[in-house]
Amino acid sequence: MEKNSQKQDKDVEILEAEAKASMFSDFVQFIKKYGVVGLALGVVVGQAVKSLVDNLVANIVNPLLTLITQPIFNSIPGNGSFSSLAFYGIRFGAFILEVINFLILMLIVYLVIRFFLSRFIDEAELKKV
Repeated sequence: MEKNSQKQDKDVEILEAEAKASMFSDFVQFIKKYGVVGLALGVVVGQAVKSLVDNLVANIVNPLLTLITQPIFNSIPGNGSFSSLAFYGIRFGAFILEVINFLILMLIVYLVIRFFLSRFIDEAELKKV
């Protein structure tokens, strides 16, 4: 009877191992089919590009716009930067910087997509897009 119990335990272990292997292979097929790794990589790279663009706008565009607009708005309230421009509490300077940030980010996305599409699609079909 003990041998029978050991055989059943061994059979259960084999079935569990097969189920785990099947689950793992199903998971690998899911990743391959839906490109999950590419999506995750795209999210990470996208976040890095956004951080770079945020830094560009905060450290280069904002100071340049501040230099350009200071003669026009000679008494800028706050810290004197373009982002602190406001009119009756409406911070239009910060909004303009966010629009610039968005436009730069969209330009980068467009150029990257255009680059990769040109690698995999011929020029005639690319012009349709």
